[in-house]
Amino acid sequence: MNNNINLEYYKVFYVVAKYLNITNASDALFVSQPAVTQAIQKLENSLGGKLFYRQHNGVLLTEEGKNLYNYIKPSIEALDNASDRFAQYALLERGRLRIKAGGAVGDTIVYNLAAKFAKKYPKIKIEIAGGRSKDSIDKLNKGEADVVFFSFPCENDKKNIEIFECANSRLVFYTTKEYLDNLGFVPTKLEDLKRTTIISPKLESNTRIVIDNFFQERGIKFEPQHEMTIYSLFTFVQNGCGIGIEYESFLKDRDDIIILDLDEKLPINTFGVATLKKEACSFATLEFIKMVKEQMK
Repeated sequence: MNNNINLEYYKVFYVVAKYLNITNASDALFVSQPAVTQAIQKLENSLGGKLFYRQHNGVLLTEEGKNLYNYIKPSIEALDNASDRFAQYALLERGRLRIKAGGAVGDTIVYNLAAKFAKKYPKIKIEIAGGRSKDSIDKLNKGEADVVFFSFPCENDKKNIEIFECANSRLVFYTTKEYLDNLGFVPTKLEDLKRTTIISPKLESNTRIVIDNFFQERGIKFEPQHEMTIYSLFTFVQNGCGIGIEYESFLKDRDDIIILDLDEKLPINTFGVATLKKEACSFATLEFIKMVKEQMK
């Protein structure tokens, strides 16, 4: 007996045994009737016995054929189910998209894009979480995330990770009318900020690195009174606690805050996206990245 039998022969046998008709089996398999007959003959020769005997309107299983059909049926159907499941992933009818987006990047870019993706592909499970850029990229490298959004600067020493720029926005100082009224003047110069309460992103954030470098280049010591996450920061500013720092694109069209027009502008910073290399990405990840790139045009 030949143990190295082509799996396709078993699949053909399974379909013929299911329909008990060569014509119907060939239609189901999208192959010719002679090809079906030839596959059955090769399987019988390899096994050393008959699987079917012909009738005028089809075929019937031999006793050995019945036993073989009952034995392989669960395995063949499991393979078919696996193929169907894979097709669902390929057609974006099943899957998962794990996004890491810290601070202002989420507010500025990610949430709207993720919502559009969810509307277009409602069967894809979407998970969005924050975190430091370095930690998020480490998770991406370990397979614990699919897409990481971050603001530059970003160090990447992982050979299996690709990074591309997706957007940019200027950092600005902003506050409320209530705070300016209590302050008694409107800051117009960087030096004026020393007389105000500054609420800044935390030291380890990428945004804070950009801000610190900006002031250091001008010989000014940046000393915020409060340091916190970008989410807490916005709430503090809204409640009249001081002057915050945020990306201008997030603040546009808001009538509850005032963007300060200083003599020197804060820098324009770039947002980036990190993913595993294309061949390691899921179907959902590839489609989401395609949407991100289309948004950039």
